[in-house]
Amino acid sequence: MPDLLLEIYSDEIPSRWQEWARETLCERLAAALERRNVPAQAPEGYVTPNRLVAIVRGLPEASSAETIERRGPRREAPEAAIGGFAKSAGVDVDSLEIRTVRSAEYYFAVIEKPGCPIQDVMAVEMPWLVSGFPWPKSMRWGAGRMKWVRPLNSILCILHDSSQARVVDFEVEGIRAGNRTRGHRFMSSGQFEVCSFDDYRSKLDSAGVMLDPAKRRQAIEQQVGELAGRARVDVVPDAGLLQEITGLVEWPTAVLGEIRPRYRDLPPEILVATLRTHQKFVSMADPETGEVTHYAAVINKPEGRIRPVIAEGYRRVLDARLNDAEFAWGNDLRRFRSDDGMQELLSSLDRIQFHSELGTLGLRIERIAGMASGIAGKLSCNADLVEEAVRFVKLDLVSGTVGEFPELQGVIGRHLASAIGLDPAIGLACEEHYLPQGPEQPVPQEPVSVAVALADKLELLTGFFAINRKPTGSRDPFALRRSALGVVRILQVNRLRLKLQPILVRAVGGLAGQGFGEIGDGSTERVAGEVLEFIHERFSIHLAGQGLRSDCIAACLSASDADDLYLVEVKARLLQEFLDRSGSEVLVQGFRRASNIMRDLSGEDLSGLDGCIPALLVTAEEKALHARQQEVREKVVRHLGQGRADRAIEALFDLIDPIDRFFDHVRVIVDDAELKKNRISLLVAVRDTILEFADLTHVRI
Repeated sequence: MPDLLLEIYSDEIPSRWQEWARETLCERLAAALERRNVPAQAPEGYVTPNRLVAIVRGLPEASSAETIERRGPRREAPEAAIGGFAKSAGVDVDSLEIRTVRSAEYYFAVIEKPGCPIQDVMAVEMPWLVSGFPWPKSMRWGAGRMKWVRPLNSILCILHDSSQARVVDFEVEGIRAGNRTRGHRFMSSGQFEVCSFDDYRSKLDSAGVMLDPAKRRQAIEQQVGELAGRARVDVVPDAGLLQEITGLVEWPTAVLGEIRPRYRDLPPEILVATLRTHQKFVSMADPETGEVTHYAAVINKPEGRIRPVIAEGYRRVLDARLNDAEFAWGNDLRRFRSDDGMQELLSSLDRIQFHSELGTLGLRIERIAGMASGIAGKLSCNADLVEEAVRFVKLDLVSGTVGEFPELQGVIGRHLASAIGLDPAIGLACEEHYLPQGPEQPVPQEPVSVAVALADKLELLTGFFAINRKPTGSRDPFALRRSALGVVRILQVNRLRLKLQPILVRAVGGLAGQGFGEIGDGSTERVAGEVLEFIHERFSIHLAGQGLRSDCIAACLSASDADDLYLVEVKARLLQEFLDRSGSEVLVQGFRRASNIMRDLSGEDLSGLDGCIPALLVTAEEKALHARQQEVREKVVRHLGQGRADRAIEALFDLIDPIDRFFDHVRVIVDDAELKKNRISLLVAVRDTILEFADLTHVRI
C-alpha cells in the first residue's frame, strides 16, 4: 500500500497563516480522498516558511468500486423516454430493472463503477487541491492568472512504497509536479530527488531544514534558554512571539545580544515592545530587578561562525530603534511634567473625534466621569480620586510613545502617572481600565480601577446603542460584546453587587444632555433597557459556559432584581442546587398553577384585587398559607436586600407544605365572587413572593 507525499514550495508564507494552512491542506486532502471513495488514514501536515507538506499513509492501489443506482421514468413511459434514460446512464435498455416505489413501478439503472488507479485519482485531484487553496489573502505573479499566497516555485508529489516511487503527473500554472525539491535557501546547493517521506525528511535535515514546526520551536526554546542561563537572566515569556519566530526560520540559531545601559532606564514594556514588534527578538530580564538587559535574536542559518557579525548588525539596528523610543519617552515626560504641557494635552482631547455621532474624546471623558462618580459611591472609594483618574486615563493616547507603540496604551499611562507623582491608584487605573481583554483574561480588582473600567465599558455600550449601532450577526465593529462580557466578569470576579439600571439611565441621560443619540421623550428607559438586555445575553452565555443550567439563569433574570448581576448569579447557582432537593417540585408546580390561574382569568373582571383579606379566609389550609406567605415574604425581601440569597431560598422551603395542602383541599374558582377574588389574591401574593427570587415558569423539572 503506497504512501502519498505532497510538497508545495513557494516564496515565504506569512507566519500567522502557517498553522491554518497546514490544517486546511490536511482537511482538503482528506475531503478529496473521501469524495473519490479512497479509504485512507488521516493526512499528516507540516509547514515551514517556504513549504507546505502533507503525507497520507496506507493508500490502496485503486479507489473502491461503486454501485450507483438511478431511478428513471415510470414503466408506462414512452419508449423514447426509457431509451434516453438508459443511454444517459450508460447501460442497455434490457439491463434496466423495474421496482415498485409507493405503489408505482419505475425503471432503475444499476451502474457498476470500477475503481480507478490511485495515481490517476491523485492526478485529477491535486490541481484542484493546489490551485483552489482558500488563502485569506492571495496574489498573482508573472503573466499567469492563478492566485496563491506567494509565488509558487515547485511541486513535489509522489506515491511510494517499499519497492518504488512514482511521480503523480499533473501541472499547475505551468509548474509540473515531480520528485525533486530543494533545501535551505542559503545553506543548500541545488535540488535533490526524493523517493520516500523518510528519505525526504532526512535529506531536508541534511540540507538545513527542520520540517516539523514543533521541533523548530523546541530548538528555539532550548537555545534561547541556554543563552539566558549563560547571561544569568530570565527569558520574558511570550508564546505568541515564539510561534511567530518558528514560522520565520527553517533552521533556527539563537544569537545573544545586550542592551546598552543608557536605554535600560526606559520602562521595560517599551524595551520589550521594541524588541518584539520591530525586531522579533526574545527579551531577557534581570531576575532580581526585572530590568530588561539582554535579548536573543533567532537567525535562519545553521552556521555559528558568523554569529558575532550578525550580533553586531542587530545591535546597530536595535540602537536606532531604541533611540527613537528614548526620544519619544523623554518628550512625553517633559510635556506631562509641565503645567502648560498638561493643559495642552487636555485640550487636545477636545480636538480628537471619538465618533461622528458621539462627539470628541473629551466629551466622552465627561460622560465617563459622571458615571464613574456614581459607581464609586457604591464601591465605597474616593469619588474625587476616581474622577481624577478618569480625567487622566486617556491622556496617554495623545503621547508620542503610544503613537510609536499603540499596543502599550494604558501601560504608558501608568508609567507617566508614576513619573509625575500621581496617586498609584490612578496609574493602575490607566492600565487596568482596559481589562479584561477576553473571557479568560485578568480583571481589575482595585476599587478605583473597577469604577473606571465599569464606567468606560458601560458608557461605550450606551453610546453606540443610543445611536443605533448595535452588533448584528457576526458584525461587531466596536467590540460591544467584549465590553458587555467585561462588565459581567468584573462584577463576577469582584463579587460586586451593583444595580445597573439606574447607572445606564444616567448614562443615556448624559448623552441626551450633550445632544447626542436618537433619544426623545420616553426613550431613555428604552435605550437603557436594550443595553441591559444585551448585557444579560452575554451574562447568560458566560454562566452557561461555566456549567449553570440555562433555565435557572433565565428564571433568575426574570426576577425584579435582574440588573444586579452578581446576585443573579448567586441565585442561579442556589436555584440549580434547590431543584435537586426533595420537595422542590411542589413549589415549582404551585407557582405554575398560580400563574396559570391568573393567565386563564386575564379576560375576567377582577377589579378590586388589591390584596388578600384575612377575614374572608375560610379553610384552615388557606389561612395557613396566608400566614406562612407573609412570614416568608418578609424573610425573602430582607435576606435578598442583605445579599443573603442562600437564606432567601431556604425561607422559600417553608412554603412547600402549605402550598401542597392548599391545592389539595381548596377550590379557587368558586361561585362566591368575593371568596374567589380573595383566594386569587392569596395566590398572587404567593406567586409574587416566589418571584422576588425567580420566575419558576422557566425551570425544567
